[in-house]
Amino acid sequence: MDKKETRIAICPKCGRPYHGAPALSRLDNETLICSDCGTREALESIGVSASEQEQILNIIHRYDDPYREEVTSVEEELALGSVPVSVAAKVYGKDPCWVRAGIIAGWLPIGRATRDGKLITSIEQMNSRYGRISYYISPKLLYEQTGYIWKGKNRE
Repeated sequence: MDKKETRIAICPKCGRPYHGAPALSRLDNETLICSDCGTREALESIGVSASEQEQILNIIHRYDDPYREEVTSVEEELALGSVPVSVAAKVYGKDPCWVRAGIIAGWLPIGRATRDGKLITSIEQMNSRYGRISYYISPKLLYEQTGYIWKGKNRE
């Protein structure tokens, strides 16, 4: 059975991870960026507004997702439960604090942060004097963002 290797890169323009072929930035014709940022640059160059750009990208993602079948078959391999923050940090090549801050601030849409059952959505709420924060990282959302398959603590 052939194994596909998925390379993950971080877009220098938006800071989000991506896989697949990069786009060449129109700004300097040197920087490799994610396909979404490449599409945004192209649309911006012809005067398309930011809100219309997002609508167009949503349509592209809805109808032109080459990984749709792959995600469906991979979902069966994903472990139940939460991915540890330390594992997600290794996947992204970042510090665990980066992952925690991203989840809380909302720019890393892979899970939720709660304290005493209440959702934490502000960096100011990260202060430990308010109590412990629990993090849930969805194996499915992490896979969709990075291509990483979490098989559980004992099966990784």
